[in-house]
Amino acid sequence: MLKQINNSIKEPWMVIGDFNAILSVHDRVNGLPVKHSEMEDFQNCIQEIGLGQLSRKRCTYSWCNKREANERIYDLIDWAVGNDLWFMKYGKLEAYYHIPECSDHSPIIIRTEVAKQKLPRPFRLAHVLLSQESFKEVVHKVWEQQVHGHTMYSIWRKLKFIKIETS
Repeated sequence: MLKQINNSIKEPWMVIGDFNAILSVHDRVNGLPVKHSEMEDFQNCIQEIGLGQLSRKRCTYSWCNKREANERIYDLIDWAVGNDLWFMKYGKLEAYYHIPECSDHSPIIIRTEVAKQKLPRPFRLAHVLLSQESFKEVVHKVWEQQVHGHTMYSIWRKLKFIKIETS
């Protein structure tokens, strides 16, 4: 289904919800050990389509079986993911995973207001952008520029130029 959506929409899009799948062995606490087969299909789908995970805040895990402490299992199976165009346009938005109350799943809220920070944010490379040809062209163009000064200053300036070009 996600592959069909990806093929039919040529605009920024994202999807949020219970995928009932984990991406890494670190996405579960307690319970049965994570098997590679549990992750493989979802990992392949995300990579093939070119989806990236939104920056997550608050709760580390999105699901809990709500049993007694010695039998409690936590999983990260609810996801907020977007395509490369979404990250280029809305990449500063964050997914807030709240504490589940009556449900066994965490509600996911996408904050559309970006809090103003006093310090400038560091350059963040969303992995999904690496597959975008226009991003590669920007990086190539910027990296060919001469920036005078110490090596770290030169790298810092070039990263700033990339951020400006892709904003």
